[in-house]
Amino acid sequence: MPEKITFRTVDVDEARMELTARYPTSSLHLLGSNHTFEASFEEVKFGSLTVGKFSYGAEVRLRCAQPGSYHITVPLSGSFEWQQAVVFPN
Repeated sequence: MPEKITFRTVDVDEARMELTARYPTSSLHLLGSNHTFEASFEEVKFGSLTVGKFSYGAEVRLRCAQPGSYHITVPLSGSFEWQQAVVFPN
C-alpha cells in the first residue's frame, strides 16, 4: 500500500525541518524577502520509489545529496537551475 505524505507551512524554519527530516542531506535557503513563502510538499512512496510535488511560492536554494539514488525533476512553473559537483574518492 502506498504511503502518502502532505505538508504545508508558511514558516521557512518549519519547512526546512520537514525537508531535512525526509532528506537528511538537504538544505533549504530563502533567497529573497519580496515574495510570500508558502511551502507545500506532497509525496507518495511506493517501496523504494518516491514521487513528489514541491512548491515554495518564493525563490529558494535547495541543496540535495542522495548518494545511490536518481532524481527526475520537472518544473511546473517558474524556473529551475541544476548544478552537480562530482567528487571522486582519493
